[in-house]
Amino acid sequence: MKTKIKDIENKLKAFLDNDNRIKIVFVIGIIGILLIFLSGFIDNSEEKSESVMASAQIDTDTEKYINNTEQELVKLLELISGVGDAKVMVTVSGTTELEYAQELSRDSDDQSQSYKNQYVFVETNGKKEALVKKVNKPQISGVCVVCQGGEDIRVIEKVTRAVSTVLGISSNSICVMPLK
Repeated sequence: MKTKIKDIENKLKAFLDNDNRIKIVFVIGIIGILLIFLSGFIDNSEEKSESVMASAQIDTDTEKYINNTEQELVKLLELISGVGDAKVMVTVSGTTELEYAQELSRDSDDQSQSYKNQYVFVETNGKKEALVKKVNKPQISGVCVVCQGGEDIRVIEKVTRAVSTVLGISSNSICVMPLK
């Protein structure tokens, strides 16, 4: 193994001794390509794990939002006369989105002006995090209500109106069905 390395080293020295600049540029290029190739094998699992954790947190927030909305709707609908026991399923489009605070800075001199947006960071528990300006909940795309009074057209109308008003969705996105 050592002899192969020495052999390669000797060939490289002989190659570089010719004072041919094209050869030197070629060798530097090969070394650069090798470094780029090898950088793909470097473990950046910390960055990946932070990204996965943030994604999991957003998914959890979306699930909590859906479950909370369903529970609140059940409580409300069971108060309406004729509804009885109710089960609710809410569907959403998208996920929870975080909007981060940004700071606009302006650099100017006599001849030009430039603007730069930068995220605002805060330190909590020794960890630097971007400041969340706004949390956008997912948009509710449909609701299915299954209730005891689901065969009565008057109950269906009451439930549809209540859900439409509370969630701000059209009645076309609401389905009311009778409970078994």
